[in-house]
Amino acid sequence: MTITSDGNVPIYFTSASGNVVDDSTHVGTWDLLYELIGHANFLYVADCKLASRENLSHIATRDGRS
Repeated sequence: MTITSDGNVPIYFTSASGNVVDDSTHVGTWDLLYELIGHANFLYVADCKLASRENLSHIATRDGRS
């Protein structure tokens, strides 16, 4: 679930099979937020599965913050 920082309003939710690992979902979620907002000036906060080289590189090359 993805929420806003001003009032915790849900803006995106998805569920996946129990066989889907968390670290493979962050790039798609970040890209969706980038598309919805129209820029990379937002803070993406997630659990430790975000901290993979692939995920952080994807966000950094698009001038994002995590």
